[in-house]
Amino acid sequence: MSKKKLTARETMLYILAGVLVGLGVIGAAGLMATRNNDPRVGSTPAADDAQVLVEDDLVRISYKGSGTMEGVAGTAYVYFEVENLSDQAYTVYPMNSSVNDTVVLLTSGVPASVVPGKTYTYPWSVYYQGVGIQEYADLESLETEFQLMAEDGAVLETVGPFAVEFTQQQ
Repeated sequence: MSKKKLTARETMLYILAGVLVGLGVIGAAGLMATRNNDPRVGSTPAADDAQVLVEDDLVRISYKGSGTMEGVAGTAYVYFEVENLSDQAYTVYPMNSSVNDTVVLLTSGVPASVVPGKTYTYPWSVYYQGVGIQEYADLESLETEFQLMAEDGAVLETVGPFAVEFTQQQ
């Protein structure tokens, strides 16, 4: 039996289908985690549990807690709420981040852009197994700074460093 050789177009369609299925699985895992009634998984603390880290004429940044997401091993999610108190849009970038005194990349995957008068709440992720920390329970504290950058690329301010404790799961 001879095998039919796939055309470049068919190959690309199979790759695209695989990517779409993969994204669907990732999205479903995230949706399941946010619908899960277990408060340890994919949830953020109530607003009254937020710890205000900085408040000035440009920004209010609050720490809302941390957790893990089912199906995403070795990654912690850290929830910050960023409120734009200024009259201009800017993007917030975490910088100089470390967990347990080990440098890590704190990232959201999408820019944390906030227009005037609005609030951005989104989980930033830390891949802790990539720096040799094996379990979420071993995470003690996160230290980070935030840089506010205007739409034209000018740095408006850098705030921090801030140290926050990881929310330990029961």
